[in-house]
Amino acid sequence: MSYTPQISVLLSTYNDEKYINECIDSVLNQSFRDFEFVIIDDGSTDRTYDIISAINDPRIVIFRKENTGLIDSLNFGVSKCRGEYIARIDGDDICHVDRLKLQIEFLINNLEYSICGSNTIYIDGDGAEFGLHKYPISDEMIKTYMLFGSPLSHPAVMTRREVMVDNPYSHDYPVAEDYELWVRLSSRYKFFNIDKPLLYYRFYGGNVSFTKRGLARESRIKICETYFNYIFDIDSLNSVLYSFVLCDVGVSVAKYLDLADKLLLTKEFRSPVFRRYTIISWFILSLQKGSIRMLICNRFFYKYPFEYVKAICGYVDLLKVRVFVRKRVQFYKKK
Repeated sequence: MSYTPQISVLLSTYNDEKYINECIDSVLNQSFRDFEFVIIDDGSTDRTYDIISAINDPRIVIFRKENTGLIDSLNFGVSKCRGEYIARIDGDDICHVDRLKLQIEFLINNLEYSICGSNTIYIDGDGAEFGLHKYPISDEMIKTYMLFGSPLSHPAVMTRREVMVDNPYSHDYPVAEDYELWVRLSSRYKFFNIDKPLLYYRFYGGNVSFTKRGLARESRIKICETYFNYIFDIDSLNSVLYSFVLCDVGVSVAKYLDLADKLLLTKEFRSPVFRRYTIISWFILSLQKGSIRMLICNRFFYKYPFEYVKAICGYVDLLKVRVFVRKRVQFYKKK
Protein backbone atom coordinates (compact mmCIF):
# COMPACT_ATOMS: atom_id res chain seq x y z
CA MET A 1 0.00 0.00 0.00
CA SER A 2 1.57 3.28 -1.12
CA TYR A 3 2.16 6.09 1.36
CA THR A 4 0.00 9.23 1.05
CA PRO A 5 1.43 12.44 2.53
CA GLN A 6 -0.85 14.92 4.26
CA ILE A 7 0.40 17.87 2.19
CA SER A 8 1.68 18.26 -1.34
CA VAL A 9 3.79 21.40 -1.74
CA LEU A 10 3.53 22.43 -5.39
CA LEU A 11 6.25 24.46 -7.11
CA SER A 12 6.40 25.35 -10.79
CA THR A 13 9.77 26.83 -11.64
CA TYR A 14 11.36 28.39 -14.71
CA ASN A 15 14.91 29.79 -14.75
CA ASP A 16 15.07 30.41 -10.99
CA GLU A 17 18.70 29.30 -10.53
CA LYS A 18 19.56 32.34 -8.40
CA TYR A 19 16.92 31.72 -5.75
CA ILE A 20 15.75 28.10 -6.08
CA ASN A 21 18.07 26.67 -3.42
CA GLU A 22 16.82 29.10 -0.78
CA CYS A 23 13.21 28.39 -1.72
CA ILE A 24 13.65 24.61 -1.53
CA ASP A 25 15.53 24.80 1.77
CA SER A 26 12.69 26.81 3.31
CA VAL A 27 10.24 24.03 2.38
CA LEU A 28 12.42 21.07 3.40
CA ASN A 29 13.11 22.71 6.80
CA GLN A 30 9.44 23.14 7.73
CA SER A 31 8.46 22.29 11.31
CA PHE A 32 5.65 20.16 9.84
CA ARG A 33 7.25 17.13 8.18
CA ASP A 34 4.50 15.01 6.58
CA PHE A 35 4.59 16.32 3.01
CA GLU A 36 5.81 15.65 -0.49
CA PHE A 37 7.43 18.40 -2.55
CA VAL A 38 6.20 18.27 -6.15
CA ILE A 39 8.47 20.36 -8.37
CA ILE A 40 7.64 21.05 -12.02
CA ASP A 41 10.55 22.34 -14.06
CA ASP A 42 8.86 24.19 -16.92
CA GLY A 43 11.67 23.78 -19.45
CA SER A 44 14.29 25.90 -17.66
CA THR A 45 17.23 26.92 -19.84
CA ASP A 46 19.56 27.83 -16.96
CA ARG A 47 20.90 25.62 -14.15
CA THR A 48 17.58 25.34 -12.28
CA TYR A 49 16.96 21.67 -13.12
CA ASP A 50 20.56 20.68 -12.28
CA ILE A 51 20.28 22.36 -8.89
CA ILE A 52 16.97 20.67 -8.08
CA SER A 53 18.02 17.20 -9.21
CA ALA A 54 21.21 17.38 -7.12
CA ILE A 55 19.23 17.72 -3.85
CA ASN A 56 18.92 14.38 -2.06
CA ASP A 57 15.62 14.30 -0.18
CA PRO A 58 13.00 11.53 -0.60
CA ARG A 59 10.15 14.04 -0.24
CA ILE A 60 11.08 15.75 -3.52
CA VAL A 61 9.29 14.54 -6.67
CA ILE A 62 10.59 16.20 -9.85
CA PHE A 63 8.87 16.44 -13.24
CA ARG A 64 10.62 18.07 -16.17
CA LYS A 65 8.58 19.21 -19.17
CA GLU A 66 8.82 21.51 -22.14
CA ASN A 67 8.14 25.18 -21.50
CA THR A 68 4.39 25.80 -21.80
CA GLY A 69 3.92 28.44 -19.10
CA LEU A 70 2.82 28.65 -15.48
CA ILE A 71 -0.87 27.79 -15.96
CA ASP A 72 -0.14 24.55 -17.81
CA SER A 73 2.54 23.63 -15.30
CA LEU A 74 0.31 24.23 -12.28
CA ASN A 75 -2.55 22.19 -13.72
CA PHE A 76 -0.11 19.41 -14.57
CA GLY A 77 1.39 19.64 -11.09
CA VAL A 78 -1.98 19.41 -9.37
CA SER A 79 -2.61 16.13 -11.23
CA LYS A 80 0.61 14.75 -9.70
CA CYS A 81 -0.12 15.82 -6.11
CA ARG A 82 -1.16 13.01 -3.76
CA GLY A 83 -1.64 14.91 -0.51
CA GLU A 84 -4.94 15.75 1.19
CA TYR A 85 -3.89 19.40 1.02
CA ILE A 86 -2.00 21.37 -1.64
CA ALA A 87 0.27 24.27 -0.73
CA ARG A 88 1.67 26.63 -3.37
CA ILE A 89 5.11 28.22 -3.48
CA ASP A 90 7.09 30.07 -6.18
CA GLY A 91 10.75 29.46 -6.97
CA ASP A 92 11.98 32.86 -5.78
CA ASP A 93 10.00 33.02 -2.52
CA ILE A 94 10.71 31.69 0.99
CA CYS A 95 8.40 29.97 3.49
CA HIS A 96 8.27 30.78 7.19
CA VAL A 97 9.38 27.69 9.11
CA ASP A 98 5.87 27.17 10.60
CA ARG A 99 3.89 27.93 7.46
CA LEU A 100 2.65 24.40 6.70
CA LYS A 101 2.00 23.66 10.39
CA LEU A 102 -0.19 26.73 10.94
CA GLN A 103 -2.15 26.39 7.72
CA ILE A 104 -2.94 22.68 8.03
CA GLU A 105 -3.91 23.15 11.68
CA PHE A 106 -6.38 25.83 10.64
CA LEU A 107 -7.93 23.72 7.86
CA ILE A 108 -8.16 20.60 10.05
CA ASN A 109 -9.79 22.52 12.90
CA ASN A 110 -12.15 24.53 10.66
CA LEU A 111 -13.77 22.10 8.26
CA GLU A 112 -16.07 24.74 6.77
CA TYR A 113 -13.04 26.47 5.20
CA SER A 114 -11.29 25.21 2.06
CA ILE A 115 -8.69 27.89 1.15
CA CYS A 116 -6.16 29.36 3.59
CA GLY A 117 -3.62 32.09 2.83
CA SER A 118 -1.53 34.44 4.97
CA ASN A 119 0.14 37.82 5.13
CA THR A 120 3.47 38.24 3.33
CA ILE A 121 6.75 40.03 3.94
CA TYR A 122 8.36 41.73 0.94
CA ILE A 123 12.03 40.99 0.34
CA ASP A 124 14.32 42.33 -2.38
CA GLY A 125 16.71 40.50 -4.66
CA ASP A 126 19.27 40.25 -1.85
CA GLY A 127 16.75 38.95 0.68
CA ALA A 128 16.44 42.22 2.65
CA GLU A 129 12.98 42.80 4.15
CA PHE A 130 11.30 46.08 3.22
CA GLY A 131 7.57 45.79 3.83
CA LEU A 132 4.57 43.84 5.08
CA HIS A 133 1.44 43.11 3.05
CA LYS A 134 -1.59 42.45 5.28
CA TYR A 135 -4.45 40.71 3.51
CA PRO A 136 -8.13 40.68 4.50
CA ILE A 137 -8.68 37.95 7.10
CA SER A 138 -12.25 36.69 7.28
CA ASP A 139 -14.29 35.09 4.51
CA GLU A 140 -16.56 38.15 4.35
CA MET A 141 -13.61 40.54 4.11
CA ILE A 142 -11.89 38.42 1.47
CA LYS A 143 -14.95 38.20 -0.76
CA THR A 144 -15.57 41.93 -0.41
CA TYR A 145 -11.97 42.70 -1.33
CA MET A 146 -12.35 40.61 -4.51
CA LEU A 147 -14.15 43.60 -6.03
CA PHE A 148 -10.91 45.54 -5.81
CA GLY A 149 -8.20 42.94 -6.48
CA SER A 150 -6.84 39.52 -5.56
CA PRO A 151 -7.43 38.88 -1.83
CA LEU A 152 -4.79 36.20 -1.34
CA SER A 153 -1.08 35.86 -2.03
CA HIS A 154 -0.97 33.01 -4.56
CA PRO A 155 2.32 31.40 -3.42
CA ALA A 156 1.15 31.57 0.22
CA VAL A 157 -2.07 29.57 -0.30
CA MET A 158 -2.99 26.11 0.98
CA THR A 159 -6.21 24.40 -0.16
CA ARG A 160 -7.97 21.10 0.28
CA ARG A 161 -6.88 18.84 -2.58
CA GLU A 162 -10.32 18.50 -4.18
CA VAL A 163 -10.58 22.28 -4.61
CA MET A 164 -7.63 22.34 -7.01
CA VAL A 165 -8.42 19.03 -8.71
CA ASP A 166 -12.02 20.04 -9.48
CA ASN A 167 -11.19 23.63 -10.46
CA PRO A 168 -8.17 23.91 -12.78
CA TYR A 169 -6.59 27.26 -13.58
CA SER A 170 -8.02 28.96 -16.66
CA HIS A 171 -5.89 29.90 -19.68
CA ASP A 172 -8.22 32.82 -20.39
CA TYR A 173 -6.72 35.02 -17.66
CA PRO A 174 -2.90 35.04 -18.05
CA VAL A 175 -0.89 36.59 -15.21
CA ALA A 176 -4.09 36.78 -13.13
CA GLU A 177 -5.00 33.09 -13.12
CA ASP A 178 -5.10 32.99 -9.32
CA TYR A 179 -7.41 36.02 -9.01
CA GLU A 180 -9.82 34.49 -11.54
CA LEU A 181 -9.77 31.19 -9.63
CA TRP A 182 -10.66 32.85 -6.31
CA VAL A 183 -13.58 34.67 -7.97
CA ARG A 184 -14.77 31.41 -9.53
CA LEU A 185 -14.59 29.63 -6.16
CA SER A 186 -16.15 32.45 -4.14
CA SER A 187 -19.75 31.21 -4.32
CA ARG A 188 -18.88 27.65 -3.23
CA TYR A 189 -16.02 27.78 -0.74
CA LYS A 190 -14.95 29.70 2.35
CA PHE A 191 -11.63 31.54 2.54
CA PHE A 192 -9.36 32.62 5.37
CA ASN A 193 -6.03 34.44 5.70
CA ILE A 194 -3.89 33.76 8.75
CA ASP A 195 -2.99 37.13 10.26
CA LYS A 196 0.73 36.37 10.27
CA PRO A 197 3.37 36.67 7.55
CA LEU A 198 4.08 33.06 6.51
CA LEU A 199 5.75 33.85 3.19
CA TYR A 200 8.63 36.07 2.13
CA TYR A 201 7.62 37.41 -1.29
CA ARG A 202 10.51 38.53 -3.46
CA PHE A 203 10.43 41.70 -5.61
CA TYR A 204 13.49 42.06 -7.80
CA GLY A 205 12.43 43.19 -11.28
CA GLY A 206 11.97 39.74 -12.79
CA ASN A 207 8.49 39.12 -11.36
CA VAL A 208 5.93 38.28 -14.03
CA SER A 209 3.50 40.72 -12.39
CA PHE A 210 5.92 43.51 -13.36
CA THR A 211 7.19 42.28 -16.72
CA LYS A 212 3.66 41.61 -18.01
CA ARG A 213 1.67 44.37 -16.32
CA GLY A 214 -0.35 45.20 -19.44
CA LEU A 215 -1.50 41.60 -19.83
CA ALA A 216 -2.30 41.39 -16.12
CA ARG A 217 -4.50 44.50 -16.35
CA GLU A 218 -6.45 43.06 -19.30
CA SER A 219 -7.12 39.90 -17.30
CA ARG A 220 -8.11 41.89 -14.24
CA ILE A 221 -10.65 43.91 -16.26
CA LYS A 222 -12.39 40.72 -17.38
CA ILE A 223 -12.35 39.26 -13.86
CA CYS A 224 -13.79 42.40 -12.25
CA GLU A 225 -16.58 42.55 -14.79
CA THR A 226 -17.53 38.94 -14.01
CA TYR A 227 -17.45 39.41 -10.25
CA PHE A 228 -19.53 42.60 -10.36
CA ASN A 229 -22.30 40.55 -11.93
CA TYR A 230 -22.16 38.17 -8.95
CA ILE A 231 -22.45 40.98 -6.41
CA PHE A 232 -24.57 43.76 -7.88
CA ASP A 233 -27.82 43.51 -9.81
CA ILE A 234 -28.18 47.22 -10.65
CA ASP A 235 -27.04 47.75 -14.24
CA SER A 236 -26.89 51.52 -13.91
CA LEU A 237 -24.55 51.11 -10.95
CA ASN A 238 -22.36 48.43 -12.52
CA SER A 239 -21.16 50.42 -15.52
CA VAL A 240 -19.68 53.27 -13.47
CA LEU A 241 -18.61 51.09 -10.54
CA TYR A 242 -16.65 48.94 -12.97
CA SER A 243 -14.82 52.04 -14.24
CA PHE A 244 -14.31 53.26 -10.67
CA VAL A 245 -12.59 50.11 -9.39
CA LEU A 246 -10.32 50.06 -12.43
CA CYS A 247 -9.45 53.75 -11.83
CA ASP A 248 -10.63 54.90 -15.25
CA VAL A 249 -9.74 58.59 -15.32
CA GLY A 250 -11.74 59.05 -18.53
CA VAL A 251 -15.07 58.98 -16.65
CA SER A 252 -16.28 62.41 -15.50
CA VAL A 253 -16.12 63.62 -11.89
CA ALA A 254 -19.90 64.20 -12.01
CA LYS A 255 -20.54 60.53 -12.83
CA TYR A 256 -18.28 59.39 -10.02
CA LEU A 257 -19.96 61.72 -7.52
CA ASP A 258 -23.30 60.31 -8.63
CA LEU A 259 -21.85 56.81 -8.08
CA ALA A 260 -20.92 57.79 -4.51
CA ASP A 261 -24.53 58.81 -3.84
CA LYS A 262 -25.83 55.50 -5.22
CA LEU A 263 -23.28 53.36 -3.35
CA LEU A 264 -24.28 54.89 -0.02
CA LEU A 265 -27.79 53.51 -0.57
CA THR A 266 -26.71 49.91 -1.27
CA LYS A 267 -26.74 47.16 1.36
CA GLU A 268 -23.08 46.46 0.56
CA PHE A 269 -22.05 49.88 1.88
CA ARG A 270 -23.26 48.91 5.34
CA SER A 271 -20.22 46.65 5.53
CA PRO A 272 -17.19 48.42 7.12
CA VAL A 273 -14.94 46.32 4.88
CA PHE A 274 -16.65 47.47 1.69
CA ARG A 275 -16.60 51.08 2.89
CA ARG A 276 -12.88 50.91 3.65
CA TYR A 277 -11.84 49.55 0.27
CA THR A 278 -14.26 51.85 -1.55
CA ILE A 279 -12.78 54.88 0.20
CA ILE A 280 -9.21 53.80 -0.57
CA SER A 281 -10.09 53.31 -4.25
CA TRP A 282 -11.84 56.70 -4.23
CA PHE A 283 -8.73 58.35 -2.80
CA ILE A 284 -6.47 56.77 -5.45
CA LEU A 285 -8.79 57.78 -8.28
CA SER A 286 -9.14 61.34 -6.93
CA LEU A 287 -5.36 61.71 -7.00
CA GLN A 288 -5.09 60.27 -10.50
CA LYS A 289 -7.78 62.64 -11.77
CA GLY A 290 -6.27 65.55 -9.83
CA SER A 291 -9.71 66.44 -8.51
CA ILE A 292 -10.00 68.26 -5.16
CA ARG A 293 -13.77 68.10 -5.61
CA MET A 294 -13.68 64.31 -5.68
CA LEU A 295 -11.19 64.11 -2.84
CA ILE A 296 -13.03 66.30 -0.33
CA CYS A 297 -16.46 67.30 -1.67
CA ASN A 298 -18.06 63.84 -1.58
CA ARG A 299 -20.67 62.16 0.57
CA PHE A 300 -18.27 59.45 1.75
CA PHE A 301 -16.32 62.13 3.60
CA TYR A 302 -19.40 63.91 4.95
CA LYS A 303 -21.11 60.73 6.20
CA TYR A 304 -18.06 58.77 7.44
CA PRO A 305 -15.35 61.36 8.19
CA PHE A 306 -13.44 59.22 10.71
CA GLU A 307 -13.43 56.12 8.50
CA TYR A 308 -12.49 58.25 5.51
CA VAL A 309 -9.41 59.71 7.21
CA LYS A 310 -8.42 56.36 8.75
CA ALA A 311 -8.65 54.52 5.41
CA ILE A 312 -6.56 57.15 3.63
CA CYS A 313 -3.89 57.11 6.36
CA GLY A 314 -3.69 53.31 6.06
CA TYR A 315 -3.30 53.60 2.31
CA VAL A 316 -0.54 56.20 2.63
CA ASP A 317 1.49 53.67 4.66
CA LEU A 318 0.95 51.06 1.94
CA LEU A 319 1.83 53.65 -0.71
CA LYS A 320 5.23 54.15 0.91
CA VAL A 321 5.90 50.42 0.51
CA ARG A 322 4.78 50.50 -3.12
CA VAL A 323 7.06 53.44 -3.92
CA PHE A 324 9.95 51.57 -2.32
CA VAL A 325 9.07 48.45 -4.34
CA ARG A 326 9.21 50.38 -7.60
CA LYS A 327 12.60 51.85 -6.69
CA ARG A 328 13.99 48.43 -5.79
CA VAL A 329 12.64 46.88 -8.98
CA GLN A 330 14.30 49.59 -11.08
CA PHE A 331 17.54 49.05 -9.15
CA TYR A 332 17.61 45.31 -9.87
CA LYS A 333 16.72 45.84 -13.51
CA LYS A 334 19.84 48.01 -13.88
CA LYS A 335 22.14 45.50 -12.16
